[in-house]
Amino acid sequence: MRPFLPVLGGWAVMVGGAMALPSSVVLRDRASVMADARPGPGRPAFHRWPAGSRAGGRLGPRPPRGQLGEDEPCRNWRPTWMRAMAERGGSVVFVHGAGAGGWEWAAWSRVFAAAGWQVLAPDLRAAPAGLAATRLQDYAAQVRGWLAAAPRPRVAVGASLGGLLVAMNADLADALVLVNPMPPAGSPGAARRPAIVPWGRRATLSGTRRAMPGADDAAALHAFRRWRDESGAVLDEAAAGLALPVPTAPVLVLGSRADTDVPFAASAALAAVWPATFLPIEGGHVDPLLGRSAPFAANQALAWLQERMGSGNICVSNAG
Repeated sequence: MRPFLPVLGGWAVMVGGAMALPSSVVLRDRASVMADARPGPGRPAFHRWPAGSRAGGRLGPRPPRGQLGEDEPCRNWRPTWMRAMAERGGSVVFVHGAGAGGWEWAAWSRVFAAAGWQVLAPDLRAAPAGLAATRLQDYAAQVRGWLAAAPRPRVAVGASLGGLLVAMNADLADALVLVNPMPPAGSPGAARRPAIVPWGRRATLSGTRRAMPGADDAAALHAFRRWRDESGAVLDEAAAGLALPVPTAPVLVLGSRADTDVPFAASAALAAVWPATFLPIEGGHVDPLLGRSAPFAANQALAWLQERMGSGNICVSNAG
């Protein structure tokens, strides 16, 4: 795991000996701390929280008297580093669906990167024993490692199988965005899969076009060249369902009206049960990522996140 360094009440991840947090944010944060520390109207006094408290000895503005208790899991005050990241963005981890890769987040990555977010969209890897031996927990452990290494505030975004993997690691995220997620309740009656589902080996361009009705020919060709085989055991375990706790972080669920893989009703039901913000969108299962509407879907998710951060509804935990 990459080492972390405390940066003015937050955390920076070290990559190759250098902090991944943009230097402009760090310098801006220092200036903000010095400005806020000077007395004046509207400038709260600063103090250092006790080392044994949830704030862990960090420097931050004193909350209003009586507003916060030591037993409260989430504080409604945002230190200077978080205010800076609310203006510039945070870190976002994209988790792809079955048979795909991080490449399917290209449109979303561009939208979030342009808004100042640090973007991570890696590929899920088979277990050392091979794809046939790969299990759902193997993928979940990879996602957990990615999230743990991402600077806060961190947002987890997952599509299809990736949405389920994100939900399995919801405790490490400050907000979740799920795009046509495989429901934790599973898919009763789903047929069992072979040990290896040959989506990559048996892919055809015509089949890819049928699966991507909202995409243009160039996008279909791009996807056709990149589909990969998938572990049947992973899909079987996902279809069997999991007992997951309701996330404590804000959740946005996007559901495609014409989705034939994860029914629109299943996404709507998940949003109602948790509860979460639900955003209906047009198109099929992969259209929010690979279709012509992908930039629109990404911007809708970004607007939701920025609104939550601006209002202070995204609360950063001091754990993990």
